[in-house]
Amino acid sequence: MVTDVSKTKDVERMVETAEKNYGSIDIAVNNAGIEGTPGIRTADFVEDVWDEVMDINLKGVWLSMKYEIPVMLKAGGGNIINISSLAGLKGRGAGTAYQLKFGVDQKATIKKWHATLIVELYAY
Repeated sequence: MVTDVSKTKDVERMVETAEKNYGSIDIAVNNAGIEGTPGIRTADFVEDVWDEVMDINLKGVWLSMKYEIPVMLKAGGGNIINISSLAGLKGRGAGTAYQLKFGVDQKATIKKWHATLIVELYAY
């Protein structure tokens, strides 16, 4: 199924379709991500591309979990794997959007977010 993870309706439809076809979701792997325009420095980065990177790489993870979690909880639990990259650990110069949102900041954010989610959902 083709899904634009930056679009609420697409993600909602993806999760609803999975639940309808399989009865529940036992495991979800959130792996969508784009780099934007490689090698572009901060002052030269185009806002539309920046927004697209943020929408897919960060908002896409949130939207996916937003709709996956209730389905998993209804079924008694499940597992979510949020894929990040080594760029979440180290900067590498130009490529601002990737480094700051798909890279250092965003991937580190997803790692911390995932750890927080574990604590948040532990009671279930």
